[in-house]
Amino acid sequence: MSSHGAALRWSSLLLAFGTLRGHAAINHNQDPYSVVINNQSSAGPDGPWWFISQAIDYPDQYQQMMPSVSEFSLAINSSACRDQTACPLPVPDLWTTTGAYQVSDGPQRESAPFAPSTWDSDYASLLNLSGDAGFFTTRLTLHADAPVGQTYASYLDGAGMGISQNLTVGFPGGAAYIMDRGFFSLYGGDEDMTYQNASGSVVTANHTLQNAYLNGIIPSLSYGLHLGSVSPNVSGSLILGGYDSSRVLTPPIVSSNLGNGFQLTDIALNVSSGGFAYFNTSSALNSGLLRAPGGSQSSVNVVVRPGVPYLYLPQETCDAIALHLPVTYNADFNLYFWNTDKPAYQQIVSSPHYLAFTFAGDNGQQGTIKVPFALLNLTLETPLISAPTQYFPCSPIKDTGKGYTLGNAFLQAAFLAQNWQTGKVFLSQAPGPTYLTRNLKKIAYDATTLDAAANPPSWESSWSGTLAALPADKKGGGLGGNGGNGGSGSGSGTGSSKKSSLSGGAIAGIAIGAVAILALIAFLVWFLMRRRKRSRVAELGPRDSMVRDPGEVHKPYYSPVPHMAEHEHQTARHEMEAKPAYAHEMEGQREVGELQGDEPRGPGDMKYR
Repeated sequence: MSSHGAALRWSSLLLAFGTLRGHAAINHNQDPYSVVINNQSSAGPDGPWWFISQAIDYPDQYQQMMPSVSEFSLAINSSACRDQTACPLPVPDLWTTTGAYQVSDGPQRESAPFAPSTWDSDYASLLNLSGDAGFFTTRLTLHADAPVGQTYASYLDGAGMGISQNLTVGFPGGAAYIMDRGFFSLYGGDEDMTYQNASGSVVTANHTLQNAYLNGIIPSLSYGLHLGSVSPNVSGSLILGGYDSSRVLTPPIVSSNLGNGFQLTDIALNVSSGGFAYFNTSSALNSGLLRAPGGSQSSVNVVVRPGVPYLYLPQETCDAIALHLPVTYNADFNLYFWNTDKPAYQQIVSSPHYLAFTFAGDNGQQGTIKVPFALLNLTLETPLISAPTQYFPCSPIKDTGKGYTLGNAFLQAAFLAQNWQTGKVFLSQAPGPTYLTRNLKKIAYDATTLDAAANPPSWESSWSGTLAALPADKKGGGLGGNGGNGGSGSGSGTGSSKKSSLSGGAIAGIAIGAVAILALIAFLVWFLMRRRKRSRVAELGPRDSMVRDPGEVHKPYYSPVPHMAEHEHQTARHEMEAKPAYAHEMEGQREVGELQGDEPRGPGDMKYR
């Protein structure tokens, strides 16, 4: 992306003169522009996600686009998914060359194909893009959120955009899909974009957001975004030149670092009410989960980047979180698959369990964003995988000097705004399915702060009608009960056959459990043998009294017959075999009481029992 220093220099010129290069239509008094976010259908084989629907060319050709801060908007050429089985289904409307495009010298303004990183290096890296893209210039039509039966449209002619010919999102194990949704750029770092067409001539065009500002459609070079979620259903909000204060529950954390965004200082697991089902813990609150190579970390740089799907964090951080969840790392996708057969899975994603991110802004300002696990229960679908598979969207990456990234998964629960003219980025807690009536507010071109909603509901109350607390006596999912998790395992397919390596805590839990089981087995063996011995002694006791002298009771049980000879006067001899009468020589499994008859068999009318 272009340097943010250049962005600030250009913004300073705008503040000084109000107009630039003859654009006299800038209108700082203009109302914010509400862009429609579709909440009737969703997109993505790794979401699902809400999207916006905007038109390019003339007549309008609607494109499904994800809000992003990519340097350029991106359209999808219809040829990308022609005769391709690698596009997600159903394939949406894509761009096709029209007569109007031909008349406006569109073909002469197309660039030669180039690598994905030329479109945007950060997005290309995070999405692991391959294939060909290009630049072109066309009309982009903004369709505003209008009352039913009315249409508000604003035309942005001369809009420079990227065009995907066959850009493909790839995964480590070989799964891939061809992009069939584009990107709507909210980037405001430069006024113009320049590129070379196929013949080598330089073409100048406008970025999307700047085009809207310079034409007086929005009051400032800014936006406010809450992506929302498909399931549970939370409608999204995208406002150009302003924001919806009902999506801002807490005073925004403010950062002046456009390049690296915010300092992430902690990650914690918690539950807002009721019991908890986390593994390997005796407490609902587990803080200090922000880890980096070498151990715990005081802070890391993170950029909140709409358009990319996951939580791109250090391997050590993802593993530390996963230790407490019923998930298994899958190396083929570099994600963690939920073990949906574990009772704790449903307990965690349907109750107010959440992941808390703590940030530091300017002047030491602190703030926390809570993301319920109900929003971190996402789905991989065809063509990536044969059957829908639930996953936890922590995707381990290495820091290449640009910090880490929080994408769409995070923005389901967070509000993000930027004022490119003052270089400020704003981050706040967004609500759940229950929130206040929409209240649009302008972001002035010189704004450095934003106001939160007046008398906002608590985050907990915005989710209380959707997430049911567990019984208060529920205290964890056990030790090592997550079926294996960690960061260095591998797996493939739908998750029915996964390989994984265990973290240290899980190994310790398994070892303790194994020792306990062995101890229990040893005790049971000892107990049963002791009980059997006592039973035999009790059974053979009467026979012992017949062959022993009362004064010899402490002699070995198997005493020879001479003891009987000493008491012949007490013993009526019967015609039995003349063998020594060892008590143990009787048949071991036959009970003496089975002898027939009630007649006496010994002195004193004693009977065998």
